[in-house]
Amino acid sequence: MCRFRFALVVFLLVVGLIGCSSTPKQKTEAELAKEAAAQRKKDKKKAKKEAEKALQPKALTAITKTMRFRPVFADHLGKLSKYYHQFHFALDNHWIYAASQNGTVVKLDKLTGKETFRIRLKRPLTAALAIDTDAIYVGNLDGELVALNKTDGSERWRQQLSSEVVSPPAVDGLNVIVQTNDGAVVNLNPETGEQRWRQDTQIPALTLRGTSSGTIFGPFVAMGFANGTLAIFDVKTGQKRWADRVAVPMGDTEIERLVDVDATPVVHGNRLIAVSYQGNLTAYNITSGRKEWSQPASSYKAVAVSGDRVFVSQSDGKINAFDINSGQKVWQQDGLERRKPSAVSVSDSALLITDFAGFLHALNPETGEFIGRQSLTLPKKPTPGHNKTIQVKRLMKTNPPIRVQSLVDGNTLYVFANNGQIQALTMEAQASQSMASDVLKHKKNALGTHEETVK
Repeated sequence: MCRFRFALVVFLLVVGLIGCSSTPKQKTEAELAKEAAAQRKKDKKKAKKEAEKALQPKALTAITKTMRFRPVFADHLGKLSKYYHQFHFALDNHWIYAASQNGTVVKLDKLTGKETFRIRLKRPLTAALAIDTDAIYVGNLDGELVALNKTDGSERWRQQLSSEVVSPPAVDGLNVIVQTNDGAVVNLNPETGEQRWRQDTQIPALTLRGTSSGTIFGPFVAMGFANGTLAIFDVKTGQKRWADRVAVPMGDTEIERLVDVDATPVVHGNRLIAVSYQGNLTAYNITSGRKEWSQPASSYKAVAVSGDRVFVSQSDGKINAFDINSGQKVWQQDGLERRKPSAVSVSDSALLITDFAGFLHALNPETGEFIGRQSLTLPKKPTPGHNKTIQVKRLMKTNPPIRVQSLVDGNTLYVFANNGQIQALTMEAQASQSMASDVLKHKKNALGTHEETVK
């Protein structure tokens, strides 16, 4: 009997111990809170990674190349800030005129690149450049518009304006019409710089850095504004003929409500075409101001028109083509998405666009397909011992961004990179050739910078 009781006690003790060991340990509130915080941190890190990945410039893919570019000459002016995409070339018969942010202004032979003159103004420039029969016009950091002699670069006059000038003036030999950063439009006498008239426009507190250059047509000038409107003024009197909203501000924040019309309006036949940031591409009847069509678009870069097509380089990097008569989208090229492409330039056989990594792209204007591509500084084929993986930090030293719209003259293209280098290239047709050597893949290394891998 004693043995039975002893065995029963042992059995109960064992069962009790097993039961105790299988009971899960209760976590304290502090431990649970710590785990939840760790999970939130992990989720946040993952979301950040996914967001960064979504903002990566799109990788270039292999193309069939039917156009090639050959260098003619190169020159160097001075660096451009990433905010100054409205610096422009000007072409006059046998000469190319260009200016840089550091105040350098040059006149080059368009065939050889030989300099006729090079001057350095004392103050940095914020807008350049426009030319008429006798003068070159640039704007400086002090809010002055400066007129230079086209022959030797000597100063003709300078006029103090109400605010900074961040886009070139509209000129026709009889008028110099410029918009200042505070929304004022001023007409100056091209001989003396004397102000003829001024029109003020109310603009939002927050705007993009940039303003629209005007387009003079007959007795009128068209100008876009940071409040999303397009207006037509009488050149002689400054009287406003008509105005309309290209885009209406929408959203809860000031950034969401940005609708600047910074691109220069384009006159084509009896139509006036304007585009806004976060708004629309709109075509108007040039006489009545009647809106003919409008399509959603977002751009602050110049619109290009050729034949019955309107080409827009969108703020997200997509390139769109619209029918000029109906406004319907004809095609869309997504291959440059998030690559910060320049405004579109049009040649007889291609659309020409540059990007943030120093690449020049040629598109078929009918289909939007890539027909040419060239790195303007990297070799086409890696030389022996060449490091095939190039970090963007180094790449940007050799392949600078090219945000200025290129200038086309026949079969010659003039390109102005942000490092201050000017290049002239000829465009040539060639037999179809697969172009996989310029395929770029974007990776992320331990330093958090992107890499361009040239296959």
